[in-house]
Amino acid sequence: MLDGVNSLLDVSQWSGTQPIAQIGEKVASNYLSSFIPTLAGQISRTIDPVRRKSYVESGASLSTWRYAFEQAQNKTPFSVYNIPYRNVWGEEDRSSSWLAAFENLISPGYISTVSPSTIERELSSLYGETQDANIVPKMPSKTLSVNGSNVKLNAEQYDRYSETRGKMDKSLLEDLVSRPEWAFMTPESKVEMVKDVYTYANEISRAELFPDAYVSKWVANAQKGGDVIGTIMERREEQAKKDYVDGYSKALEKAITDYDAESANVSITALREAGKTDSDIRSSVTRTMKPLYVEAMEKGDTETANAIMRTLIGLPLGKSKYSYADIVKWLK
Repeated sequence: MLDGVNSLLDVSQWSGTQPIAQIGEKVASNYLSSFIPTLAGQISRTIDPVRRKSYVESGASLSTWRYAFEQAQNKTPFSVYNIPYRNVWGEEDRSSSWLAAFENLISPGYISTVSPSTIERELSSLYGETQDANIVPKMPSKTLSVNGSNVKLNAEQYDRYSETRGKMDKSLLEDLVSRPEWAFMTPESKVEMVKDVYTYANEISRAELFPDAYVSKWVANAQKGGDVIGTIMERREEQAKKDYVDGYSKALEKAITDYDAESANVSITALREAGKTDSDIRSSVTRTMKPLYVEAMEKGDTETANAIMRTLIGLPLGKSKYSYADIVKWLK
């Protein structure tokens, strides 16, 4: 009874502009399906121990009636023609023959054991730290974006896509969390790598269905190289280095505008350790400070202009060190 009420609420939620008509169709289809004996469904589910899913393409005409037909079909031996129900990892919900018979003919409910896997525990822990819902695995949508167009998947395509993407997600995440480096990474880095896993699995699975579908350059390179997780970790390291450089570049700019020589020297040392040359550092500083110096001179604010000049000349940039003449040339 409660399942029927829940299905009506679902219909009213997703029906769009005609909720009353959709609810009416749902009530009528449920009533007609009730004429199929319960025993028929029990026997069908015992013969076919795979849990089946009723599936209708997104936006299909007469969707309520077609969905009802598949639900009714699941109560007969013809249920084998419907696609299997899969979890987020692309795995079928399958029971052994004896358990299926016990659940359908004797037990008042279905029996299952909740046993979180290593990756599920890791994702749960990571979500607790970051509250980032993007790391939670989700069932795929019935519609895929392929080269800018929305493609509605039929039942066969949806089942294939769900299985391929889900199993790939699980395999890659198992590889990721088993790497020694995983334990020493920051929560933010872990989140980004989990997202990369989902991106990779989604694009490769989509390309298997639609060979002409766009695939990101890094995804194609990772697939070609074979070590997907290694590529994802390299991407994270490169991004971390970029963030490190950007952070100290901004810190250097602030130190110069604050005329803080000591902090400027610390930032320059950090940028050198990140692989930046003195010439690179000078170019970055010039892009920021030249407009400020010129503006101060044009306004007649010689005090600010001279403070900027003294700070720049004092920067320890080796052969790229600023001179008085270098800065005066900016006025030309």
